[in-house]
Amino acid sequence: MARFLVGIRKCQNILWQYDPGTYLHCQKVAQIAFLLGRLVGLDSVSNQYIYLGALVHNLGKITIPKTTLHKKTALTSAELAIVREHPRCGREIALCIMKNISDTEKQTVLDAIEYHHERPDGKGYLYGISGSEIPLAAKIVVVADALDAMVSYRPYRSRPSGLRQALKELQENSGSQSDAQMVERLVKFLAGRY
Repeated sequence: MARFLVGIRKCQNILWQYDPGTYLHCQKVAQIAFLLGRLVGLDSVSNQYIYLGALVHNLGKITIPKTTLHKKTALTSAELAIVREHPRCGREIALCIMKNISDTEKQTVLDAIEYHHERPDGKGYLYGISGSEIPLAAKIVVVADALDAMVSYRPYRSRPSGLRQALKELQENSGSQSDAQMVERLVKFLAGRY
């Protein structure tokens, strides 16, 4: 496990050096993902690996030019194509960094990285997989990623959504953009607190 954690830390350092905003987003997504894993009843070991995967789920963004990453206007089709490759690039970078770690230890992390833009309706990317084809780690990270993206500042939008509005939007898109069970558990938990 120690070597595994060293590999994750190397990935985090790369993210921090390239784009601190992406690094901080991954930190918040990991916290939400850990909470969601607890809410859906995952055992502590599985939840730990999902947390670690969420910490580096956007590792592939280091391959996106900063001008594209921080663009305030709509992306061109060429820029969008580059952005849509970041899950695959992230997986490849993570594989290089964690090459001496057993496959079973790193599979959940790789799933969180590679599949975090897939959707239950099959309209996500990279692969357009749907429903049960999407690994559990990715289902959790998708919801955590969406929530943080909605409540955080983004260069392309004037201001972030409030938590209530973000939860409402998650519910409205539940089952198509993200896993319905994951959304239901998170909304039920958070709605009672805010």
